[in-house]
Amino acid sequence: MRRIVSVWLPRFATERIRRRQAQPGARPGAGEAPLVTARVEAGRCLVVAVDAAGLASGLYPGQSLADARALAPALTVLPADPVGDAQELARLAAWCDRYTPLVAIETADNGSGTGL
Repeated sequence: MRRIVSVWLPRFATERIRRRQAQPGARPGAGEAPLVTARVEAGRCLVVAVDAAGLASGLYPGQSLADARALAPALTVLPADPVGDAQELARLAAWCDRYTPLVAIETADNGSGTGL
């Protein structure tokens, strides 16, 4: 019998940033302002990834940064880092490879979610 596990990580980019910035022993993202990553596309600045606090504020990937700032004035905005996200995801996939004979990475075209 073949078993398949799919892991969806919709906030991978923002959680990676939060973990990198967190103090030892602190819970990443707890009590902090919403965090998004953004990129310029066709002359518009668009939200690429949103953390849990941002989602709770009504933010979503693909939204214009101006609209996101109107909904969450204390918003923290960082540039999207698709290369860094891909490297970290590859590292995670290599770790998963220890436990299964097949691991595949699939990323959403808009950067809003990542899956293993």
